[in-house]
Amino acid sequence: MSHAPELTEPIGHGPIDRRFVGVLAIVLVVIGLVGIGFRAERFLRGGLSADDFTHDFVSARALRAGGNPYAELQTLLPFTHTHIVYYTLNHHQRNPHSPSQIVLALPFTAMPYREARVAWLLVSSALLAVAMYWVVRGLGAGVRVALICAAASLALPIVQNDLVYGQSGGVMLALLVPTWLRSRKRDSLRAGIPLGIAAGIKLFPAFLLIPLVRMKRWRAIAAALISGAIVNGLALAMVGWGPARFWLKSAGPENFRFWRAAPVNISLPGSAFRWLSTSFWRISNLDVPSLALVIAILLMVIAALIAYLTPARWSGDPYLAALPLMLLAGPLTGDQSLPLMLPFVCAGTIAIARSVRSRSRYVGWLILVVLVIGTLPGVPSAVPGLSVAVIVLGFGLPTLALLGAVALDLVTFSGRQRLPGGSASLSPTPG
Repeated sequence: MSHAPELTEPIGHGPIDRRFVGVLAIVLVVIGLVGIGFRAERFLRGGLSADDFTHDFVSARALRAGGNPYAELQTLLPFTHTHIVYYTLNHHQRNPHSPSQIVLALPFTAMPYREARVAWLLVSSALLAVAMYWVVRGLGAGVRVALICAAASLALPIVQNDLVYGQSGGVMLALLVPTWLRSRKRDSLRAGIPLGIAAGIKLFPAFLLIPLVRMKRWRAIAAALISGAIVNGLALAMVGWGPARFWLKSAGPENFRFWRAAPVNISLPGSAFRWLSTSFWRISNLDVPSLALVIAILLMVIAALIAYLTPARWSGDPYLAALPLMLLAGPLTGDQSLPLMLPFVCAGTIAIARSVRSRSRYVGWLILVVLVIGTLPGVPSAVPGLSVAVIVLGFGLPTLALLGAVALDLVTFSGRQRLPGGSASLSPTPG
């Protein structure tokens, strides 16, 4: 079985490289921390616009007040008790998130909205940094390098994007990384529980059961299924069957039907609906949503098969190799989900740095750059009738990068080259 590459030596092996990497790390740390401070100040004193955290906050407040947490969001915004600008393309938008996500927001409703938004920003930032510390340590780096990388990761555009829009990337990454680390050490119980919790909050992490099946981690799979059922059971008990049933039958499906063809949906099923059905963003000559659904399901099955069979030649680990496939297979995957690719990015960076003679290394660097930038800034997303060029080159780059990551895992980096002065072989993990 393959194992993720370990960082047994600095990537910058010359004095100039070390100075450059050191300066770059310091700059990124400063940018990341200043960026968080700036956003916290804006949330406390500046103008506010609704984001994903707003949805969960007002739904949780409605739940506490005995109302319907899945009522139209326009009617729930007064629960913030402050003025919030709400930009939306779907004026009947309801909270599309699961009951578990609403329950996750309940503790924050004890605070005024502005303070709650800052608290979520700080919690998300801390969880992202902690998860990245675990990743870098898991790849063999020392404590100091891991701390610098963890702080520097907060400056990455995909991380800042996650924090700006109140996403749950920090929570998800802090749950999925322990599953990877514990599965490498055959610690089945502690590998399965965080994955089950993540899948209980958002369904798509259940895709990562596939590499666990491949590795025959049966106890981890059982632990994931049980913990996921417990999370959903507790959420159902707190939210109630009525709202949960409304989410399953109305709020969730309505959200999917509107956003499935959106250019910001970077998944493969999204591509099928985008080109084969008419939507707000594109009037298609082919309006065959039934065919799009069949192709979307087929693409999801293909992604699952690749996740089970991939040799993981770039990432070096079947669990990491499944991360881009997980995002590609999701029905709705915004580029705000790209922080979940950071473990893959770290392992891929080490593999490229060690494959000094590989002709694919430049393609690999390009893929990694796109994965940490995400969608190009400034591309209009709320404009009807977008051109093919804007959809493909403006919004489609993350999808192409994810496909490239899968392709390189399948066909290249099978042989590790030696850097001057050290070995670059893949080191197996104990256990």
